[in-house]
Amino acid sequence: MKPLDPRLLRHAKSARHWVLLAAACQIGVAALVVVQALLLAGALAAVVSDGAPAASVVRPAALLVLVVAARAGLAWVQERFAHRAAIRVIGELRAAVLDRITAAGPRALDGDNGPALTTLVTRGLD
Repeated sequence: MKPLDPRLLRHAKSARHWVLLAAACQIGVAALVVVQALLLAGALAAVVSDGAPAASVVRPAALLVLVVAARAGLAWVQERFAHRAAIRVIGELRAAVLDRITAAGPRALDGDNGPALTTLVTRGLD
């Protein structure tokens, strides 16, 4: 399964900018993971290989705490953007399904289609 189906963006145009913002946040989180790894590696290398005193890693440790906090904040923002995108997409798809059912008329709800369409419109799109 793909993380993002391109067909979904065709059907939910208003969510595109939210998806792009969430992707940008995720790129920022990935960059912060690299920075975090570099800070941690530098601090450990200084203590283990070079024999530097533990007090010399106070600054890298403080920077590491800041990077972790920034990652957490950016991840929270990314989740908010992703949630907004999901709400918009679900609303647009639900409206499109209801429009198609209304256009098809009462015969669309005959037989096995009725319960299936009801489930699709109520819980199925979530």
